[in-house]
Amino acid sequence: MPDQGTEGLLSPFLRRRRINVVLPHMKGRILDVGCGSGELCQWVEADKYLGFDVDSESLFLAKQKFPDHHFTNCEPPVNQAYDTVVSLAVIEHAADPVSFLKKWARYLHDSDSRFVLTTPHPRIKKIHEAGSQIGLFSRHGSEEHQQLINSGHFQKITMDAGLQLKVFRKFLIGMNQLFILSLP
Repeated sequence: MPDQGTEGLLSPFLRRRRINVVLPHMKGRILDVGCGSGELCQWVEADKYLGFDVDSESLFLAKQKFPDHHFTNCEPPVNQAYDTVVSLAVIEHAADPVSFLKKWARYLHDSDSRFVLTTPHPRIKKIHEAGSQIGLFSRHGSEEHQQLINSGHFQKITMDAGLQLKVFRKFLIGMNQLFILSLP
């Protein structure tokens, strides 16, 4: 699978905007879920970072670009706690968003830890699909979307996962959303 952050004319710009939005909310040890080619590594010290992705091609690229950082396609042991779990434009690819949140929230160690996520807003579904067909956005990314989630639905998913929504914010003129969750 190609690096979805570079597949499409506007994809690098969108990835940079996502990263810029989450950076102020990251602290301590970072678990990057769906790390792709590891672009977040540019802002996180190697000894405080673990990138997880299921795509071996993306992990290969990440390891080449950031050889001092750690990457894996295996879930880390649950006894490893992180201050921030970050997942940029990934939850919309999950078949079961509640299970996705529960699974990765296990790595938060206390109520000061945070789960930082971004996801496209549902209003861009048709724009994203059309844009992916003409090369503006990642075609693979668009094809793999399970569901785009609005803030109301996300609040329910958060509650069902046993988490608290601390921050919600739209960005990129309302086309993307930032959610910051914590343990109760």
